Amino acid sequence: MPRYRPHRQNPRRRGDQSSPDDTRPALYSGAMSRAHESDLECLERFVAENDELLELEERIGRFNVFDALGIARAEIRHSNFLAWLLNPNESHGQGDLFLKAVLMDILRRARRNDISVPISAVSLDGAEFRDVEIHREWKGIDLLIRCSDPALVVTIENKVDSGEHSGQLGRYEAVAEADFEGIPSLFVFLTPDGRHASDIDWTPYSYADIFRVLSRVRRQAGGSLGPDVAIFLDHYLNLIGSRFMEDPHVHDLCRKIYANHRRAIDLLIEHAGSPKHEILKPVRDWLSTKHEYILRSSPRNLLYLVPRSWVGSISEANGEPSSRSPCDIFIEVESWGGEDSNASIRVVVGIGANSERRLEVINRLMAASPILKMQRKTPSASWTRLGSKTLLKWKKDEQIKAELIVPGVEQYLSSIHTVMESVPSILKDLL
Repeated sequence: MPRYRPHRQNPRRRGDQSSPDDTRPALYSGAMSRAHESDLECLERFVAENDELLELEERIGRFNVFDALGIARAEIRHSNFLAWLLNPNESHGQGDLFLKAVLMDILRRARRNDISVPISAVSLDGAEFRDVEIHREWKGIDLLIRCSDPALVVTIENKVDSGEHSGQLGRYEAVAEADFEGIPSLFVFLTPDGRHASDIDWTPYSYADIFRVLSRVRRQAGGSLGPDVAIFLDHYLNLIGSRFMEDPHVHDLCRKIYANHRRAIDLLIEHAGSPKHEILKPVRDWLSTKHEYILRSSPRNLLYLVPRSWVGSISEANGEPSSRSPCDIFIEVESWGGEDSNASIRVVVGIGANSERRLEVINRLMAASPILKMQRKTPSASWTRLGSKTLLKWKKDEQIKAELIVPGVEQYLSSIHTVMESVPSILKDLL
Protein backbone atom coordinates (compact mmCIF):
# COMPACT_ATOMS: atom_id res chain seq x y z
CA MET A 1 0.00 0.00 0.00
CA PRO A 2 1.49 3.39 -0.95
CA ARG A 3 2.32 5.57 2.03
CA TYR A 4 0.70 8.97 2.30
CA ARG A 5 3.30 11.70 2.77
CA PRO A 6 1.99 15.02 4.11
CA HIS A 7 2.85 18.42 2.76
CA ARG A 8 5.58 20.31 4.57
CA GLN A 9 2.98 22.74 5.89
CA ASN A 10 0.69 21.38 8.56
CA PRO A 11 -2.81 22.69 7.75
CA ARG A 12 -3.89 22.31 11.40
CA ARG A 13 -1.33 24.89 12.45
CA ARG A 14 -2.74 27.33 9.88
CA GLY A 15 -6.24 26.92 11.18
CA ASP A 16 -7.40 25.10 8.05
CA GLN A 17 -9.91 22.27 8.21
CA SER A 18 -9.53 19.01 6.34
CA SER A 19 -12.15 18.07 3.85
CA PRO A 20 -14.96 15.92 5.36
CA ASP A 21 -14.27 13.15 2.88
CA ASP A 22 -10.51 13.33 3.36
CA THR A 23 -9.77 9.94 4.99
CA ARG A 24 -6.01 10.14 4.66
CA PRO A 25 -4.10 9.38 7.92
CA ALA A 26 -2.77 12.39 9.82
CA LEU A 27 0.85 11.48 10.44
CA TYR A 28 1.30 13.99 13.26
CA SER A 29 -1.55 12.81 15.48
CA GLY A 30 0.28 10.87 18.16
CA ALA A 31 0.94 7.16 18.46
CA MET A 32 -1.17 6.18 15.45
CA SER A 33 0.83 8.50 13.18
CA ARG A 34 4.18 7.27 14.49
CA ALA A 35 3.38 3.74 13.41
CA HIS A 36 3.74 4.96 9.81
CA GLU A 37 7.21 6.47 10.32
CA SER A 38 10.21 4.93 8.66
CA ASP A 39 13.28 4.08 10.74
CA LEU A 40 15.03 7.16 9.37
CA GLU A 41 12.07 9.40 10.29
CA CYS A 42 12.10 8.00 13.84
CA LEU A 43 15.79 8.82 14.23
CA GLU A 44 15.31 12.30 12.74
CA ARG A 45 12.50 13.05 15.21
CA PHE A 46 14.65 11.72 18.07
CA VAL A 47 17.37 14.22 17.15
CA ALA A 48 15.24 17.22 16.18
CA GLU A 49 12.25 17.02 18.56
CA ASN A 50 13.76 16.06 21.89
CA ASP A 51 13.65 18.85 24.46
CA GLU A 52 13.85 16.29 27.28
CA LEU A 53 17.15 14.98 25.89
CA LEU A 54 18.59 18.50 25.89
CA GLU A 55 17.50 18.96 29.50
CA LEU A 56 18.99 15.60 30.47
CA GLU A 57 22.31 16.47 28.81
CA GLU A 58 22.34 19.82 30.62
CA ARG A 59 21.57 18.19 33.96
CA ILE A 60 24.19 15.44 33.87
CA GLY A 61 26.74 17.38 31.82
CA ARG A 62 27.65 19.89 34.55
CA PHE A 63 31.31 20.38 35.29
CA ASN A 64 32.62 18.01 37.93
CA VAL A 65 36.23 17.90 39.06
CA PHE A 66 36.17 14.10 39.37
CA ASP A 67 34.92 13.77 35.79
CA ALA A 68 37.49 16.32 34.59
CA LEU A 69 40.28 14.27 36.15
CA GLY A 70 38.91 11.07 34.62
CA ILE A 71 38.45 9.32 37.96
CA ALA A 72 34.66 9.17 38.21
CA ARG A 73 34.56 5.36 38.47
CA ALA A 74 38.11 4.61 39.63
CA GLU A 75 37.96 2.50 42.78
CA ILE A 76 41.38 3.67 43.97
CA ARG A 77 40.41 7.35 43.71
CA HIS A 78 37.14 6.82 45.56
CA SER A 79 38.98 4.98 48.31
CA ASN A 80 41.54 7.80 48.48
CA PHE A 81 38.83 10.44 48.82
CA LEU A 82 37.00 8.47 51.51
CA ALA A 83 40.27 7.92 53.38
CA TRP A 84 40.86 11.68 53.37
CA LEU A 85 37.30 12.51 54.40
CA LEU A 86 37.07 9.94 57.21
CA ASN A 87 40.45 10.78 58.73
CA PRO A 88 39.91 13.12 61.74
CA ASN A 89 43.45 14.46 61.34
CA GLU A 90 43.09 15.54 57.70
CA SER A 91 42.96 19.06 56.28
CA HIS A 92 39.15 19.26 56.04
CA GLY A 93 39.25 20.48 59.64
CA GLN A 94 36.09 18.68 60.79
CA GLY A 95 37.70 16.16 63.14
CA ASP A 96 35.69 12.95 63.46
CA LEU A 97 32.46 14.48 62.07
CA PHE A 98 32.43 12.45 58.83
CA LEU A 99 33.93 9.31 60.38
CA LYS A 100 31.38 9.13 63.18
CA ALA A 101 28.40 9.71 60.88
CA VAL A 102 29.45 7.03 58.39
CA LEU A 103 30.39 4.42 61.02
CA MET A 104 27.14 4.92 62.92
CA ASP A 105 25.17 4.32 59.73
CA ILE A 106 27.21 1.22 58.87
CA LEU A 107 26.61 -0.19 62.35
CA ARG A 108 22.86 0.30 61.96
CA ARG A 109 22.97 -1.39 58.55
CA ALA A 110 24.93 -4.33 59.99
CA ARG A 111 22.38 -4.84 62.75
CA ARG A 112 19.52 -4.80 60.23
CA ASN A 113 21.33 -7.57 58.33
CA ASP A 114 21.69 -9.69 61.47
CA ILE A 115 25.45 -9.18 61.59
CA SER A 116 26.90 -8.99 65.10
CA VAL A 117 28.47 -5.59 65.80
CA PRO A 118 31.30 -4.85 68.25
CA ILE A 119 29.70 -1.57 69.39
CA SER A 120 26.26 -0.03 69.02
CA ALA A 121 25.56 3.09 67.00
CA VAL A 122 24.19 4.72 70.17
CA SER A 123 27.44 4.10 72.06
CA LEU A 124 29.45 5.43 69.15
CA ASP A 125 27.39 8.62 69.02
CA GLY A 126 28.69 9.70 72.42
CA ALA A 127 32.26 8.52 71.88
CA GLU A 128 35.24 10.73 71.19
CA PHE A 129 37.57 9.05 68.73
CA ARG A 130 41.21 8.81 69.79
CA ASP A 131 44.28 7.52 67.93
CA VAL A 132 42.54 6.95 64.61
CA GLU A 133 44.60 5.48 61.78
CA ILE A 134 43.40 5.26 58.18
CA HIS A 135 45.28 2.80 55.96
CA ARG A 136 45.03 2.47 52.18
CA GLU A 137 45.84 -0.84 50.49
CA TRP A 138 46.82 -2.42 53.80
CA LYS A 139 47.97 -5.87 52.63
CA GLY A 140 45.51 -5.62 49.75
CA ILE A 141 42.63 -4.17 51.80
CA ASP A 142 41.13 -1.11 50.09
CA LEU A 143 40.47 0.89 53.23
CA LEU A 144 41.20 0.00 56.83
CA ILE A 145 40.23 2.15 59.82
CA ARG A 146 41.80 1.48 63.22
CA CYS A 147 40.76 3.29 66.37
CA SER A 148 42.18 2.81 69.88
CA ASP A 149 39.29 4.44 71.74
CA PRO A 150 36.73 3.10 71.17
CA ALA A 151 38.64 -0.04 70.22
CA LEU A 152 37.57 -0.90 66.68
CA VAL A 153 38.95 -2.06 63.32
CA VAL A 154 36.84 -1.47 60.21
CA THR A 155 37.81 -3.25 56.98
CA ILE A 156 36.22 -1.82 53.82
CA GLU A 157 36.33 -3.56 50.45
CA ASN A 158 35.39 -1.07 47.73
CA LYS A 159 33.91 -2.44 44.48
CA VAL A 160 32.90 0.18 41.91
CA ASP A 161 33.02 -1.75 38.63
CA SER A 162 34.53 -5.06 39.70
CA GLY A 163 33.45 -8.17 41.53
CA GLU A 164 34.93 -10.48 44.11
CA HIS A 165 37.69 -12.85 43.11
CA SER A 166 39.75 -15.74 44.49
CA GLY A 167 38.41 -15.72 48.04
CA GLN A 168 39.76 -12.25 48.76
CA LEU A 169 37.24 -11.45 51.51
CA GLY A 170 38.27 -14.46 53.57
CA ARG A 171 41.92 -13.47 53.21
CA TYR A 172 41.19 -9.91 54.33
CA GLU A 173 39.33 -11.17 57.39
CA ALA A 174 42.31 -13.34 58.31
CA VAL A 175 44.73 -10.42 57.83
CA ALA A 176 42.68 -8.05 59.98
CA GLU A 177 42.22 -10.58 62.76
CA ALA A 178 45.90 -11.56 62.77
CA ASP A 179 47.32 -8.02 62.66
CA PHE A 180 44.82 -6.58 65.14
CA GLU A 181 44.24 -9.55 67.41
CA GLY A 182 41.79 -8.92 70.21
CA ILE A 183 40.39 -5.71 68.68
CA PRO A 184 36.70 -5.90 67.66
CA SER A 185 36.28 -5.95 63.87
CA LEU A 186 33.65 -4.83 61.40
CA PHE A 187 33.76 -5.83 57.71
CA VAL A 188 32.08 -3.64 55.07
CA PHE A 189 31.36 -4.48 51.40
CA LEU A 190 30.93 -1.13 49.61
CA THR A 191 29.37 -1.20 46.11
CA PRO A 192 27.29 1.16 43.94
CA ASP A 193 24.13 -0.90 44.44
CA GLY A 194 24.67 -2.27 47.96
CA ARG A 195 24.75 -5.89 46.82
CA HIS A 196 25.57 -8.64 49.28
CA ALA A 197 29.02 -10.19 49.46
CA SER A 198 29.59 -13.93 49.17
CA ASP A 199 30.70 -13.89 52.83
CA ILE A 200 27.77 -13.31 55.19
CA ASP A 201 30.02 -11.59 57.77
CA TRP A 202 30.45 -8.57 55.48
CA THR A 203 27.93 -5.75 55.84
CA PRO A 204 26.52 -4.63 52.47
CA TYR A 205 26.79 -0.86 52.01
CA SER A 206 26.10 1.31 48.96
CA TYR A 207 27.23 4.60 47.51
CA ALA A 208 23.62 5.72 47.92
CA ASP A 209 24.17 5.24 51.67
CA ILE A 210 27.37 7.30 51.46
CA PHE A 211 25.45 10.00 49.58
CA ARG A 212 22.64 10.06 52.13
CA VAL A 213 24.96 10.31 55.16
CA LEU A 214 27.36 12.88 53.70
CA SER A 215 24.48 15.00 52.41
CA ARG A 216 23.02 15.11 55.91
CA VAL A 217 26.38 16.04 57.40
CA ARG A 218 26.84 18.69 54.70
CA ARG A 219 23.54 20.32 55.66
CA GLN A 220 24.22 20.14 59.39
CA ALA A 221 27.78 21.45 59.15
CA GLY A 222 26.63 24.43 57.12
CA GLY A 223 29.06 27.31 57.31
CA SER A 224 31.56 25.48 59.50
CA LEU A 225 32.96 23.82 56.38
CA GLY A 226 35.62 25.85 54.63
CA PRO A 227 34.55 27.00 51.14
CA ASP A 228 37.16 24.83 49.41
CA VAL A 229 36.14 21.73 51.40
CA ALA A 230 32.45 22.47 50.79
CA ILE A 231 32.96 22.76 47.01
CA PHE A 232 35.03 19.56 46.92
CA LEU A 233 32.40 17.69 48.92
CA ASP A 234 29.59 19.06 46.73
CA HIS A 235 31.38 17.82 43.60
CA TYR A 236 31.75 14.38 45.16
CA LEU A 237 28.09 14.24 46.17
CA ASN A 238 27.08 15.34 42.67
CA LEU A 239 29.27 12.60 41.22
CA ILE A 240 27.68 9.88 43.36
CA GLY A 241 24.19 11.21 42.76
CA SER A 242 24.58 11.25 38.98
CA ARG A 243 26.68 8.11 38.50
CA PHE A 244 25.83 5.65 41.28
CA MET A 245 22.24 6.30 42.25
CA GLU A 246 18.90 7.18 40.75
CA ASP A 247 17.97 10.86 40.49
CA PRO A 248 14.13 11.05 40.41
CA HIS A 249 14.20 13.94 37.93
CA VAL A 250 16.68 12.15 35.67
CA HIS A 251 14.55 9.02 35.97
CA ASP A 252 11.45 10.99 34.92
CA LEU A 253 13.27 12.54 31.95
CA CYS A 254 14.49 9.12 30.81
CA ARG A 255 10.96 7.70 31.01
CA LYS A 256 9.60 10.59 28.91
CA ILE A 257 12.37 10.27 26.34
CA TYR A 258 11.81 6.53 26.02
CA ALA A 259 8.02 6.92 25.85
CA ASN A 260 8.28 9.51 23.06
CA HIS A 261 11.15 7.93 21.13
CA ARG A 262 10.99 4.25 21.98
CA ARG A 263 11.38 3.01 18.41
CA ALA A 264 14.43 5.21 17.76
CA ILE A 265 16.08 4.13 21.02
CA ASP A 266 15.41 0.47 20.29
CA LEU A 267 17.02 0.96 16.88
CA LEU A 268 20.08 2.54 18.48
CA ILE A 269 20.43 -0.30 20.96
CA GLU A 270 19.93 -2.92 18.23
CA HIS A 271 22.57 -1.44 15.94
CA ALA A 272 25.03 0.02 18.46
CA GLY A 273 24.30 -1.72 21.73
CA SER A 274 26.67 -1.81 24.69
CA PRO A 275 29.31 -4.31 25.84
CA LYS A 276 27.08 -5.60 28.63
CA HIS A 277 24.13 -5.91 26.26
CA GLU A 278 26.20 -7.71 23.63
CA ILE A 279 27.50 -10.25 26.15
CA LEU A 280 23.96 -11.48 26.85
CA LYS A 281 22.78 -11.24 23.23
CA PRO A 282 23.57 -14.92 22.44
CA VAL A 283 21.56 -15.91 25.52
CA ARG A 284 18.66 -13.67 24.47
CA ASP A 285 18.74 -15.12 20.94
CA TRP A 286 18.82 -18.66 22.29
CA LEU A 287 15.93 -18.00 24.68
CA SER A 288 13.85 -16.62 21.81
CA THR A 289 13.83 -20.16 20.39
CA LYS A 290 12.70 -21.76 23.65
CA HIS A 291 8.92 -21.63 23.67
CA GLU A 292 8.73 -22.88 27.26
CA TYR A 293 10.07 -19.57 28.59
CA ILE A 294 8.84 -15.98 28.44
CA LEU A 295 11.51 -13.29 28.31
CA ARG A 296 10.32 -10.28 30.30
CA SER A 297 11.30 -6.68 29.70
CA SER A 298 14.80 -6.35 31.18
CA PRO A 299 17.60 -3.80 31.68
CA ARG A 300 20.45 -4.04 29.18
CA ASN A 301 22.78 -6.15 31.35
CA LEU A 302 20.03 -8.38 32.77
CA LEU A 303 17.59 -10.94 31.41
CA TYR A 304 14.42 -11.83 33.31
CA LEU A 305 12.51 -14.96 32.34
CA VAL A 306 9.74 -17.19 33.68
CA PRO A 307 8.30 -20.54 32.58
CA ARG A 308 5.39 -20.10 30.18
CA SER A 309 3.45 -22.64 32.26
CA TRP A 310 3.10 -19.99 34.99
CA VAL A 311 0.79 -17.86 32.83
CA GLY A 312 -2.70 -17.76 34.31
CA SER A 313 -1.56 -18.71 37.78
CA ILE A 314 1.32 -16.55 39.03
CA SER A 315 2.29 -14.74 35.81
CA GLU A 316 0.65 -12.58 33.18
CA ALA A 317 1.02 -13.29 29.48
CA ASN A 318 4.07 -10.99 29.30
CA GLY A 319 5.80 -12.77 32.19
CA GLU A 320 5.14 -10.07 34.77
CA PRO A 321 3.72 -11.26 38.14
CA SER A 322 -0.04 -11.59 38.28
CA SER A 323 -2.16 -10.07 41.02
CA ARG A 324 -2.62 -13.56 42.47
CA SER A 325 1.09 -14.15 43.01
CA PRO A 326 2.29 -13.66 46.61
CA CYS A 327 5.45 -11.96 45.26
CA ASP A 328 7.53 -11.49 42.12
CA ILE A 329 9.46 -14.64 41.16
CA PHE A 330 11.71 -14.95 38.13
CA ILE A 331 14.99 -16.34 36.78
CA GLU A 332 17.71 -13.71 36.30
CA VAL A 333 20.74 -13.81 34.01
CA GLU A 334 23.21 -11.00 34.76
CA SER A 335 26.32 -9.64 33.10
CA TRP A 336 28.56 -7.70 35.47
CA GLY A 337 31.33 -5.56 33.97
CA GLY A 338 34.51 -4.16 35.50
CA GLU A 339 38.09 -5.21 36.15
CA ASP A 340 36.84 -8.69 37.02
CA SER A 341 33.73 -9.35 34.95
CA ASN A 342 31.33 -12.26 35.12
CA ALA A 343 27.99 -13.59 33.96
CA SER A 344 25.74 -15.40 36.41
CA ILE A 345 22.26 -16.87 36.78
CA ARG A 346 19.92 -17.40 39.72
CA VAL A 347 16.28 -17.54 40.85
CA VAL A 348 15.07 -14.28 42.40
CA VAL A 349 12.22 -13.82 44.85
CA GLY A 350 11.28 -10.16 44.64
CA ILE A 351 9.04 -7.80 46.51
CA GLY A 352 5.63 -8.95 47.73
CA ALA A 353 2.69 -7.28 49.44
CA ASN A 354 3.03 -9.46 52.54
CA SER A 355 6.47 -10.13 54.08
CA GLU A 356 5.35 -13.29 55.89
CA ARG A 357 3.97 -14.85 52.70
CA ARG A 358 7.13 -13.82 50.85
CA LEU A 359 9.28 -15.57 53.45
CA GLU A 360 7.08 -18.65 53.11
CA VAL A 361 7.66 -18.62 49.34
CA ILE A 362 11.44 -18.53 49.88
CA ASN A 363 11.32 -21.39 52.38
CA ARG A 364 9.18 -23.55 50.11
CA LEU A 365 11.43 -23.00 47.10
CA MET A 366 14.52 -23.93 49.10
CA ALA A 367 12.77 -27.01 50.43
CA ALA A 368 11.79 -28.05 46.90
CA SER A 369 15.30 -28.04 45.43
CA PRO A 370 18.81 -28.44 46.90
CA ILE A 371 20.04 -25.96 44.26
CA LEU A 372 17.88 -23.08 45.47
CA LYS A 373 19.83 -22.04 48.55
CA MET A 374 20.76 -18.62 49.91
CA GLN A 375 24.35 -17.59 50.54
CA ARG A 376 23.19 -15.36 53.38
CA LYS A 377 21.84 -16.44 56.76
CA THR A 378 18.55 -14.60 56.29
CA PRO A 379 16.69 -13.30 53.22
CA SER A 380 16.84 -9.62 52.34
CA ALA A 381 13.68 -7.55 52.57
CA SER A 382 13.48 -6.86 48.84
CA TRP A 383 15.35 -9.11 46.38
CA THR A 384 16.46 -12.52 47.55
CA ARG A 385 18.70 -14.59 45.27
CA LEU A 386 18.50 -18.37 45.37
CA GLY A 387 20.90 -20.83 43.78
CA SER A 388 23.31 -18.30 42.23
CA LYS A 389 25.73 -19.83 39.73
CA THR A 390 28.61 -18.15 37.90
CA LEU A 391 28.48 -18.89 34.16
CA LEU A 392 31.69 -17.22 32.96
CA LYS A 393 34.48 -14.98 34.28
CA TRP A 394 36.84 -12.72 32.35
CA LYS A 395 39.13 -9.75 32.81
CA LYS A 396 38.09 -6.23 31.74
CA ASP A 397 40.00 -6.10 28.45
CA GLU A 398 39.93 -9.82 27.73
CA GLN A 399 38.36 -10.97 24.47
CA ILE A 400 35.58 -13.43 25.25
CA LYS A 401 33.23 -15.60 23.27
CA ALA A 402 29.82 -14.59 24.61
CA GLU A 403 28.23 -17.71 23.13
CA LEU A 404 30.08 -19.74 25.78
CA ILE A 405 27.52 -18.49 28.31
CA VAL A 406 24.64 -20.26 26.58
CA PRO A 407 25.56 -23.87 27.60
CA GLY A 408 25.75 -22.76 31.24
CA VAL A 409 22.30 -21.16 31.05
CA GLU A 410 20.89 -24.27 29.38
CA GLN A 411 22.40 -26.54 32.04
CA TYR A 412 21.11 -24.38 34.89
CA LEU A 413 17.58 -24.18 33.47
CA SER A 414 17.59 -27.94 32.99
CA SER A 415 18.63 -28.50 36.61
CA ILE A 416 15.75 -26.41 37.99
CA HIS A 417 13.15 -27.17 35.28
CA THR A 418 11.12 -29.63 37.33
CA VAL A 419 10.86 -27.45 40.42
CA MET A 420 10.13 -24.29 38.38
CA GLU A 421 7.27 -26.06 36.58
CA SER A 422 5.93 -27.07 40.01
CA VAL A 423 6.03 -23.59 41.55
CA PRO A 424 2.31 -22.80 40.94
CA SER A 425 1.32 -26.02 42.73
CA ILE A 426 3.92 -25.48 45.48
CA LEU A 427 2.40 -22.06 46.16
CA LYS A 428 -1.20 -23.01 45.44
CA ASP A 429 -2.56 -22.22 48.90
CA LEU A 430 -0.75 -18.85 48.91
CA LEU A 431 -2.32 -17.60 45.66
